[in-house]
Amino acid sequence: MASAGNWFYTEKRALDTSKTTVNADYTAKLGSADDLFMIDRVLEVIDPADNTTITVGDASSIGQEIIIVTSSNDNSKTVTVSFTHHSTSDPETGTISTVDQYVRGLWTGTEWVTESGSWTTE
Repeated sequence: MASAGNWFYTEKRALDTSKTTVNADYTAKLGSADDLFMIDRVLEVIDPADNTTITVGDASSIGQEIIIVTSSNDNSKTVTVSFTHHSTSDPETGTISTVDQYVRGLWTGTEWVTESGSWTTE
């Protein structure tokens, strides 16, 4: 029988409710073909100490999604997000530096497509 801790962790992943807090340069953990889910589903940017770059490489399965959102940025640092393979350019780079800005990526099997009301591409 699985432990309560393992069940809770699996449930969080299944419901896509887990998040990783980011406040410095970070490379998203996207899992491998052997994984049942992505490691990073939601990246929450909280008060980066310096200008920060988040790199999103290739995912492993069609339909995988990632959401990157800035929840606080007291020092107005630049938060750059770079999708390695993207439908518009390789890489596609933009910023989400103010509170409540976000970008959502969807893996098509060969590249990321993004949607956002607040992502500013460079």
